[in-house]
Amino acid sequence: MDFNQIINRNNTGSVKWDFIERHFGDGAGKLLPMWVSDFDFACPPEVQAALHQRIE
Repeated sequence: MDFNQIINRNNTGSVKWDFIERHFGDGAGKLLPMWVSDFDFACPPEVQAALHQRIE
């Protein structure tokens, strides 16, 4: 897993990221939520491949 890769979760239904924009409007870009979620990181390629194989 690449913990340095930034995943943009804005406008994806993420409470962590969408809450800021809804409640702070234009000032949201200056804020950074400091709590961590598993959705802040990409799903490992092995998991993606296994899910893809199972779905097919």
